[in-house]
Amino acid sequence: MSAESVLCLAAHPDDIEVYMGATLLELSWASVDVAILTNGEAGTLQPEHGTRVDEARAALVPLNITPCFLGLPDGALDTIRLTSLLDNLIGQLAPTLVFAPHNSDSHRDHAAIGRAVDELEASGLTRVFRWLDARPSVAPTHLLGYESFADKEQLIRHHASQLPGPGESRGHLPEGLDIVERARERDARLGASIGVAFAEPFVHRSSTGAPVVVHGSTGFLRAF
Repeated sequence: MSAESVLCLAAHPDDIEVYMGATLLELSWASVDVAILTNGEAGTLQPEHGTRVDEARAALVPLNITPCFLGLPDGALDTIRLTSLLDNLIGQLAPTLVFAPHNSDSHRDHAAIGRAVDELEASGLTRVFRWLDARPSVAPTHLLGYESFADKEQLIRHHASQLPGPGESRGHLPEGLDIVERARERDARLGASIGVAFAEPFVHRSSTGAPVVVHGSTGFLRAF
């Protein structure tokens, strides 16, 4: 294991790629684990062939990451005692840096993970960054700036079942935008706020003031 190890927590297949894909691409300096708590079985769209688990595995193959799936019920994480489960997982993997959803996330599964991580941080878990959703209700404390959306888009497009084809209905999509379009819109908007092409937003609990601009994911370590 490298001197630094990273654990990325997500509720569903595609979450990591959509919300922190550029950061994931920058994490080659670390040993990275991705833990996905559900198989995404409650998603509006499902693959015609294989499963959303297969899509997530394929997305991470180029990064030499094999995600682990905990198989919890999609859409019901807020009814499960996640704190002890995540405490055990973190104890096994011993990450030195954790990325997780924020407790204010508009998706209840994401928010449930965020609340569990809050409890663990209050009990001593350190080095946690929370990724934010497409329309965050809290201000980021850190922004990872990057110049090209192409590599992140390629990661997201592995989740083909979640992308409507030409002429297919978009009525189920927030603001009519698919996951690629939402990620691009969010990252371009935040990038413009700091004078770069794109940026991914994160919250670090003890940080205050104007967002810290991070160029390259090792910059997250300077928060500690």
